[in-house]
Amino acid sequence: MTDFTSPWPAVLPSLPRYEPMPLTPRVTPAKQPLRIALSERLAHNPLQAFTLLRAGWQHAHALMTQEQMLAPQIEPDDLRQAEVQTDQLFALLDFVRQCTKSIDRTFFFRRSSSGAFSLKPLGRSLQHVLPAVSALSRPDRRDLAFAPSIETACRAFTHVGLHQLWIDWSQDLQSSAAPLVTLLENFGDHIRDHQRSTSAGRAQALHDEIHRTRFQNTKRYFAKLARAYPTGYLARVELELASGGAADHQTRFLHLHRSSRDLIRRLKLVYGEAMVGDARLIDRASGNGYQAHVALVFDGPSHKELRDIEQALPGLWREVVPNGRLRDANTMPNFQYRGTGAEYRDYESLSSQLGKAAVYMARTGEMFRVHLDGAHTDLVLAEVSDIDPKCKN
Repeated sequence: MTDFTSPWPAVLPSLPRYEPMPLTPRVTPAKQPLRIALSERLAHNPLQAFTLLRAGWQHAHALMTQEQMLAPQIEPDDLRQAEVQTDQLFALLDFVRQCTKSIDRTFFFRRSSSGAFSLKPLGRSLQHVLPAVSALSRPDRRDLAFAPSIETACRAFTHVGLHQLWIDWSQDLQSSAAPLVTLLENFGDHIRDHQRSTSAGRAQALHDEIHRTRFQNTKRYFAKLARAYPTGYLARVELELASGGAADHQTRFLHLHRSSRDLIRRLKLVYGEAMVGDARLIDRASGNGYQAHVALVFDGPSHKELRDIEQALPGLWREVVPNGRLRDANTMPNFQYRGTGAEYRDYESLSSQLGKAAVYMARTGEMFRVHLDGAHTDLVLAEVSDIDPKCKN
C-alpha cells in the first residue's frame, strides 16, 4: 500500500510502508464515527498515486484469459495502514488551524545566537505533517478534492516551491539549512494569510453547507427505506474494472459511472419491485482505475433467494462489462461502516446498517472525494431507479 511518507519517486509500488504516528490528532467524540468510516474507506488505496499503465496488449490478454470475477479481499493490514492515513489527515487539519491562529513572526524555527536552528512546538507539528502534504500535492492527485484546509496546505506547499525539492520529508528538520528554513516559514505564512482571508471563509462555509446537506439527504433517503421496509436486506458491493489500457482518468471514471448505472438498471429488470433502494459512491481503486461502492436494498425475497441474488451479482456485473470484478463488502467482518460480516448483520437492524452506510458514503466526503472537471460527482443517490420508499409501484 502506497504511503504518505515517501520522497517523490516516479515509480511507486516499491515504496516503504508507513511508520506509526508519534502523535494522535485531537478528534472529538462526535467525529469518531467519521474517523472510523474514513479509515475503512481509505483501506483500498483511494489516495494512492496511480501506477504505471500496462500496455494495450496486456489489457487485451487479461480480457481473453477472463480475470477473476471476484476482486481481491482487503487485508487487515490495509485497514491498519489506512488508520494512519486518516490520522494524518486529521493532524493536517489541526496543523492548518495552528498556523492560522499563530501570531509569531516565525512559525517553526528558533535561531540561536550562533546561527543554529531549533524546532518550535509548531515546527514539530510541521515535521509530522510534511510527508502527507508532499504526497497529497503530487499532480496525480488532481482528481481528488479535499477539505478546504487540506487544499490550502497543498497549494501553499506548491506555491512556495517545496514541491520542487527532492527531500525525504520524514527526516528530522532540526538541522535544516537557512534556505530550506526560509521556504518552510513562507509555507506557514502563506497558509495563515490565505486562511484569514474572506475568500477562505466563504469557501469553508460553502464546503460545510454542501456536505452537511449531502449527508442529511443521504440519511433521510436511507431512513425512509428503513421505515418503509424494516425487514429489508442491505447488500453492499464494490464494482471494479480490470486495470490496464491507456485510457485517461476521466474516461475511466465515466466508464465506471455509466457501467455501474447500467448494472442497477439490469438489476431492476431482473428483480423488479424486490429491489427498493440503491446508492453509489465512486472512489479510486488499486492500480489505475476507479471503483463504485454500491448499496442495494431488497425487500420481499426469502433468505435463500437473497443469498442467490448475492451469488448472482458477480455474473450480472460481468455481463454488463466483460472485465468487471466485484467485491462483497458484507463478507469483510473487520469493517463497521463499509459493510459488516454476517455474524454482526444477523443482530443489527436495517436502520442501523443504513445509518452506518450514510456515514461511510456521504460524511467521509467532508475530508475527500473524487472529482473530475465536467464529470459527475462521487456520490449518486437513487439516480437510476428513482425509487419512492413510500410506495412499491
